[in-house]
Amino acid sequence: MSSAAQWARTLWRRARHVLPLRSVRRLAPEDAYRLWSETYDSEADNVLLALERHVFLGCLSDASVAGKVVVDIGCGTGRHWDSLLSRQPCQLHGVDTSAEMLARLRMRYPDARLHRRTGTRIGEFGDGCVDLVVSTLMLGYARDLRDELREWTRLLRLGGEIIVTEFHPEALRQGMMRTFVHRGKTYEIEHERFTVEELRSLFQSLHLEIVCFLERTLDESVRASFERQNHTDAYFKGFGIPLVLGFRLRRAR
Repeated sequence: MSSAAQWARTLWRRARHVLPLRSVRRLAPEDAYRLWSETYDSEADNVLLALERHVFLGCLSDASVAGKVVVDIGCGTGRHWDSLLSRQPCQLHGVDTSAEMLARLRMRYPDARLHRRTGTRIGEFGDGCVDLVVSTLMLGYARDLRDELREWTRLLRLGGEIIVTEFHPEALRQGMMRTFVHRGKTYEIEHERFTVEELRSLFQSLHLEIVCFLERTLDESVRASFERQNHTDAYFKGFGIPLVLGFRLRRAR
């Protein structure tokens, strides 16, 4: 194992949202979020989510949202709904496979338009009826990337856009993983593997033009999180490792 990979493992052992490999049970995403929903919104110092928010807001900054129909696929508890609603879409829909996560979102936004997904097709929406698809830290849970992206594209009007963020493939390549703790037990969430190049190729094949591409590494902005946990050594060892990426895409045809 390379020194970089060793450093990465050290980093993610010490971060709250990625935990030791020992005594870890792997769960499918729907089963994982059924458990994690109890504490998902109350976790502190989650480095991955902090960096992902920067990437998401960067991709959203120039997107057309006001007066548009927006669908958040894999919406969870609505982490980014404050940012989306502040831009005044005419409709904002949330889609997720987890009834528990949707219930948490409903508590925050009682009048939200929410849909529980049970298959590849999102049947509540016809072809070409959505202006903006948002999906954050969810694509890696799809069993078939092409089928998932094809469904997103089906929803979009010509010229409509997609904002997608994801756990960086390089982080996965170096042995990192998404985990959480539930009642003292550690669980890993199953995650598909792909490369940035494979994503770009899929986008091209589906006539999705890349408007914006952003990456965030472990950087100075999250140093305080590690210091609060007395893990400054892990911060310095992991500094510069890519953790999150994001794309804004436009349907060309």
